[in-house]
Amino acid sequence: MQLLPLAFGGIGLMATGAKGAPQELVPGLGEALCRQNEKTYAGPPMPRISTPTFSGTGCPSGGKIGENYMGPWKCSRSYDVQLLIPDLNISAKPGSIAKGDCTITFSVDKLAPGWQLSLWDGVLDVEAEMALGTELRTKGSAKWERLAKGHQGGSRSRYNPTNGPVKDNKWGATINFGTDPTRPFSPCADANGELGNLTLTYSVEADARFASGPASMKAGSWTDKGSGVAVEIEDAATLNLKWLIREC
Repeated sequence: MQLLPLAFGGIGLMATGAKGAPQELVPGLGEALCRQNEKTYAGPPMPRISTPTFSGTGCPSGGKIGENYMGPWKCSRSYDVQLLIPDLNISAKPGSIAKGDCTITFSVDKLAPGWQLSLWDGVLDVEAEMALGTELRTKGSAKWERLAKGHQGGSRSRYNPTNGPVKDNKWGATINFGTDPTRPFSPCADANGELGNLTLTYSVEADARFASGPASMKAGSWTDKGSGVAVEIEDAATLNLKWLIREC
């Protein structure tokens, strides 16, 4: 089994398997190779997710599937699954810290039998504010129900010591779920194309303990083009997920 380089938006991604794009890992793939990979991709379509549940202050009730792409891998797509999370509001006043946590579980099926999945880092798009000296942090983990062990990701942060305040109506907070091409993937899809449930957890923090201004991550409104088509997001945060795929 060999790693296959795939790319989107000029950023190198990897899918693995015996079929697909060129059999060589090349960091920093350009747009031309990205498009060529799309033309030569011979793997199966992306899977379906269904029946998501959301719990925790980092994903208040009302979450739902915004996008579930089930076609062949596409260079133009920066995500295969987008989850909408309304009412997110992690806000810290000066001298304080605000925290939120989230658990999302959904079932995954309609993958070609004999293939398996993992995830690239997730991206939580939010409306963000950072005063001088504040910090925004995320941390995640992932667990397939049919595997004994889950995967814990590392912490990611954005620190604003000197060049603020910063306000961004669409800031992408990277969440490391501890899943990448070097780690165990999902179980193999069975004869019905089913993989079982995947549970993702993440924590978010807005830290303004040593600042004279606020820090926050909130639901917002913007035009999202990550699917290749412009979509209006209204009063929600979005969790964007990109699959890694390989033959068992």
